[in-house]
Amino acid sequence: MESEKMEIAKSLEDICSSKDNYGWASAGIYSYWDCDTKEILYVGLTVDLTKRFKQHNGFYKSIDKNTCKVKEIDNYFQTKPKLGFSIIVQSPLSQPIISLNKKHYKVFETLGIPVNDYSGEEGRENIKLQEGTLLEVFRNLKGDFPSWNKMNGSVSGQKRAGNIKLETFKVMTNNEPHYLIKVSHIHKAL
Repeated sequence: MESEKMEIAKSLEDICSSKDNYGWASAGIYSYWDCDTKEILYVGLTVDLTKRFKQHNGFYKSIDKNTCKVKEIDNYFQTKPKLGFSIIVQSPLSQPIISLNKKHYKVFETLGIPVNDYSGEEGRENIKLQEGTLLEVFRNLKGDFPSWNKMNGSVSGQKRAGNIKLETFKVMTNNEPHYLIKVSHIHKAL
């Protein structure tokens, strides 16, 4: 299991690193889901998918376990052999500036645009909107939020929930084949 977690973390860093400007933006939506039932367990957002995956999966020993899903993931593996993980990514043009990538945006200054004028707020706002929409769609369909979610998402996202269909969750949990989907599973340690 630990080697699979490391492999997923490395893959995330390859395809959506906050340290480069190719591939996908590091900011995105992610979900954990039951591989057998396809039940969505958690929907979250982050400005750094790799870092957040590592936080949830116990890579950092000093993190407050109440701010991530380490407990839930550990409890899940007490009874299940594998856990699904999906991400929804954004264009690198929507990459928020965070501490890890601020130096890369110095190129804006060479164009006469101060780095502080480009904050990547569009990318942050997009993921807030997406998360709020997905959580509200889930609540409308199931009567409650996913079992690992403790709160709902953005109000503006909730208002858009009527525009999203159940098929979104089917794609996220690999219920429906899709050319953009690469499925990753984390297996229980033997």
